[in-house]
Formats: sequence, structure tokens, C-alpha cells
Amino acid sequence: MIWKSLRMTKQKMTSRNYLCVLSSYLMLGRLREAGEVIDQWIQSAAVDFDVSTCSRLLKAFKYAGLVETCETLHMLLTEKGCTTDIDE
Repeated sequence: MIWKSLRMTKQKMTSRNYLCVLSSYLMLGRLREAGEVIDQWIQSAAVDFDVSTCSRLLKAFKYAGLVETCETLHMLLTEKGCTTDIDE
């Protein structure tokens, strides 16, 4: 729902948009939706998918003590073929 509402604004999507929505879905436990956001980000012609940005998000979750959320994001990224190191 969050992602659908944002996309309806027809604004240009940036890495910040993707990360904000992705982290929101992860915090809410909405894994299917988080996976869809990752898929759309990877396929987006306007914005290159940024694995290093995802790595920073992984670190932020881990640093905040949200280890399960960190591991979930890592799992989703791995499923999508994106290599990130959870211990970077």
C-alpha cells in the first residue's frame, strides 16, 4: 500500500524512495511487499539498483539491534541475486 501510493504520485523514484519504503515494509514484517520493491528497484531504468546502499541499510539494522530484520533483508537480497556481506 505504501509503495503503491508513492508510485501513484508519478514522481521520479530515487534510491532514497526505494530505501525508505523498503525499510518500512521490513519493519512492518511485510516481506512480500519488500521483495516487490527490490524487484522494481532492480528493474528500474531510471534509477540504478545500488547494492552498496542496501549494505548500508543492512549495517544500520544490525547496529540498531534489529538483527532479525537485517537477516531478512540479506535473505531477500540474496534471493534476488544481489551479493551483500552482512558483516561488512
